[in-house]
Amino acid sequence: MRQHHVKDNIAVPLSSENIIIFPVDKANTKFSLQCYDPAMTMGRISKEEIESFFKEVNPLVDSIFNSQMSLYLKHFQRFHPFVLVFLMALAIYAGIPMFVVFPIVFGAFYLSHVMIQRINCAEEANVKNLIRESKHKIMPILLANNPHFKRKGYFWAFPMHFPYWIELWVDEIPSPRMRVQYVLQG
Repeated sequence: MRQHHVKDNIAVPLSSENIIIFPVDKANTKFSLQCYDPAMTMGRISKEEIESFFKEVNPLVDSIFNSQMSLYLKHFQRFHPFVLVFLMALAIYAGIPMFVVFPIVFGAFYLSHVMIQRINCAEEANVKNLIRESKHKIMPILLANNPHFKRKGYFWAFPMHFPYWIELWVDEIPSPRMRVQYVLQG
């Protein structure tokens, strides 16, 4: 069973006996501790230790989910059809014939759709850059904290779908396939 982030249709896996998953709470743009119970680590890692780690990491994830371009795009995508319908109704109310209004509104809708597609492409590239920068900034924090957590039998790792969650692994050597996907330094 998986938890779903509806907005992005990303399936966040549930924790297992080898990996503790900390998903991002997009409303607060930080990693959630709600899924963690110290019993998951047999009491070796307290909630305060996890909170301390996330105090360093969470500010670096915030920019990914609060991109100004992304916020603008969400509002524009929501309201542009209503604006176009309003303009069409206003033109009809003003007495402009339908055979004149319809092509103009259709053309405006088409142009706004093209504009949204271009902005989406730019936003996707922007988010990829923000994720890369965020990973680059978080890596030293992971490397600095991993020796502490390794002494307790765990280590932090980036999943393939970072920043939607981050993982705390049991300190074992995973399969070769996992070595490619995860940062195992510490």
